[in-house]
Amino acid sequence: MKLNMESVHEAAKTTGWGDWRSGCYTEIFLDTSTGEVWAIEQIGLGHSNWTVYHDPDVLKIGNFDTHVSAKTLVERINDRLEEVERFKQYEKQHSN
Repeated sequence: MKLNMESVHEAAKTTGWGDWRSGCYTEIFLDTSTGEVWAIEQIGLGHSNWTVYHDPDVLKIGNFDTHVSAKTLVERINDRLEEVERFKQYEKQHSN
């Protein structure tokens, strides 16, 4: 999968829009079938609001209270993809 870097830059711009004391944060998602990345702004003390996608290709990258650069976002995306791959390998090894 090739990341859509334009969407990474746009999502990174969305982070850091609020103050953590106000409950503002940004959820970042990745569509693994297209490489598209997007952000959803949330307000909820303790990150009590969240978005759910019922699409196995959509992967939540994380919640961001502060601004992150596109470079950092790519690193977080890669970390998350590695985590998912490790989980798949674990499942394969421990099934039946």
